[in-house]
Amino acid sequence: MKSNILIGISKNVRFAIADTTEISKEAVENSEYDGILCTSELALLNIISILSSNIKSKEGKISLVLKADGLLGKAHARARIDGRVISSNEVDADKIEKLNECKDLDEFKKIYRIGKGVLRFETDLGLKSPYYTEIDIDDTKNIEDALSEYYIKSEQLKTIIKTGIKYTEGNSILKTGAIFIQALPDCSDEVFDKYVKRIKEIYGIQELLAHDFSLEKVLKLICEDIEEYKVLEERELSFKCDCSREYCLDVIKRVYTKKEIQDIIQKDGYIETVCNFCNAAYRFKEVD
Repeated sequence: MKSNILIGISKNVRFAIADTTEISKEAVENSEYDGILCTSELALLNIISILSSNIKSKEGKISLVLKADGLLGKAHARARIDGRVISSNEVDADKIEKLNECKDLDEFKKIYRIGKGVLRFETDLGLKSPYYTEIDIDDTKNIEDALSEYYIKSEQLKTIIKTGIKYTEGNSILKTGAIFIQALPDCSDEVFDKYVKRIKEIYGIQELLAHDFSLEKVLKLICEDIEEYKVLEERELSFKCDCSREYCLDVIKRVYTKKEIQDIIQKDGYIETVCNFCNAAYRFKEVD
């Protein structure tokens, strides 16, 4: 069964609910690391999947970049409006070695963490340059809560973001999913608090999916006795890189000045950039 996202609206909130199981499995298969080292990447992948419901332009894309000093502190995910999502992570070899040498749970917890750093939220509308904001992050709050706080403080939008992963007994991914609920301008605190309470009451979305709940059934459970809702769209999600020569050329032009580009081409015969998701290399012998 393919991953998909359900997008909709009610009188008081807008929402996106996603079954991300297949793209999460592909992300782990695509990674050079064991699944236990991909938890931050999977969190970003799940979040970016539901936030893709906010993209309005065909050329638009959104990215989340985690840069922190812990073992799980480096990950990146990007999404487009057509359902293409991609992710990657990077783990320091020295930290992996220390993790493998842990003798008890306390030692493990000290190493197996995100650490202190920033979560960069990039929005690219297909214009000259993307705009972004950086959110401080540390071990006192998870990525979902950090983003929810950002929406409240920066955009005055009460937001619920929840992701979940359920593993098999052999530590393989069984089910993953994500929920996004955001208050509309006329939503009262009383109504939104009902959604907060409901999300706390129900099992995590990964548990519901593992018990064969469809996304429509999950949504019905969330909104039951609160208000009616309308499904606007159901979109398929695919784990697929969106890089292209045009995009990578644009990256080069953002990073280097015209003189720097010409100096590199004159010295090496070309200028090259490599996609940090799929590792595709793009060489340019001329740049206008």
